[in-house]
Amino acid sequence: MFTPVLARLQQEAAGHFPVPDAVLVAVSYEERPFSHLLRVGIVGRGDDAPRSHVFVKIFKTGPLGGDTAKMAARVAHDFETTRRLHDAMAHWGDMGVVRPVACYLDHLAIVTEETEGVTLQARLEADAAWLPSHDTMQALVATMHRAGRWVAAFQTIEPSDRHVNTRDLRDYIDLRLGKLVGAPAARFDDADRARVLRHLDHLTGLVPAGDLRDVLVHADLTPANMLVAGDGIVVLDLAMTHRGTRLHDLARMHFQLELLTAKPHFLVRTVRRLQHALLDGFEPGLTDRDPLFRLLLLMQRVNHLGSLAIRPAGFPASLYNRHVRRLHRRWLDRELRVAAGQSETR
Repeated sequence: MFTPVLARLQQEAAGHFPVPDAVLVAVSYEERPFSHLLRVGIVGRGDDAPRSHVFVKIFKTGPLGGDTAKMAARVAHDFETTRRLHDAMAHWGDMGVVRPVACYLDHLAIVTEETEGVTLQARLEADAAWLPSHDTMQALVATMHRAGRWVAAFQTIEPSDRHVNTRDLRDYIDLRLGKLVGAPAARFDDADRARVLRHLDHLTGLVPAGDLRDVLVHADLTPANMLVAGDGIVVLDLAMTHRGTRLHDLARMHFQLELLTAKPHFLVRTVRRLQHALLDGFEPGLTDRDPLFRLLLLMQRVNHLGSLAIRPAGFPASLYNRHVRRLHRRWLDRELRVAAGQSETR
């Protein structure tokens, strides 16, 4: 599978890597749900070890029903988006995206440069669990603050005067609500759907027009695709990048942090400090009670609840999924109760 791709990359090595007589050496392989990934070392003349590494990703056609042409178009879009955004962020120094190296559409392959650092997910798992020391917590808060700054900076690329249509957001969420009603594990009925839609309409009416400005969004921002190295942050996996609201990526990252609280070794107060730092890095004074932010958090909860209710899982993952589904339902019920109380007092 990788042999023809590596052969092409080897032929072009002089143009891609500042290493004399570079030789490519396969280091490790990983199969992912939607792709095959090979880590490749770049070894120079007389070197005993690689000077740098790249990742060769070959996409599977299964997600598109085996349609190679459609997948090739997606791969081309992924590569071009990554190239364009890397160039736009190249002068930022401490913030960026992974550097694209090569694209071979006939093999559905993309080559990207390995970036130093650890994923934010790994950093959180190692340092935020149980009772972090004062210094460790301060370092984590600083990292989350930079993550918020990254989101704000990313949105300055390719500015637009357009605005997001709230009807599109409502239709998207309602589609997911319909799937919840049809999933027995979700324990979600038509009355629940109607309550959520009423709350959604209420929140939409509170959103200032300026918050609906159309901006560039990563759309799949998680701690797992954010690399941290010293004071720098580099983001991976830009395939889903499109246009959306200014709080879209922020709400997704905030929700991903919230999922840590489903695990017993992460204290709620620790996660709350990290979430606050994320919001403060994006915009000082922003809170999770912002109407648009609440709307987008609602969307994240509905999406994740639906995924867990529909997707089968074996033991023990099924037990964990049931636990998280209960947390989502508890959050939804609390959010709707608060909304109902606010409505009664007006």
